[in-house]
Amino acid sequence: FFLDICTYKFQNVRIIRAWGGIIHSTPDKIPILDRVAGIENFFITSGFSGHGFALGPIVGKLMAELMVDGKSSLDLSAFRWGRFDSSHNNTPSNNAVLNT
Repeated sequence: FFLDICTYKFQNVRIIRAWGGIIHSTPDKIPILDRVAGIENFFITSGFSGHGFALGPIVGKLMAELMVDGKSSLDLSAFRWGRFDSSHNNTPSNNAVLNT
């Protein structure tokens, strides 16, 4: 029904421009919120797979706390970059999902 309405309403619309982008995500589909080991004052937030805009306020708050205070008000260990290091026995099932 919805497609029928769209087809009717937009039948004479001419597309003049289109855009496509890449959605990035991590192998376990959980974003990274962490400081980068070995590089002073370098932090990373990535892998939101299109959800970064919605999570931006809480991620910004938590990362600002981490940068300024050295720790955040919530445990970010499930979102650490090092979880992909093969020398650790970390699997995606050991990680948590950030609920806001």
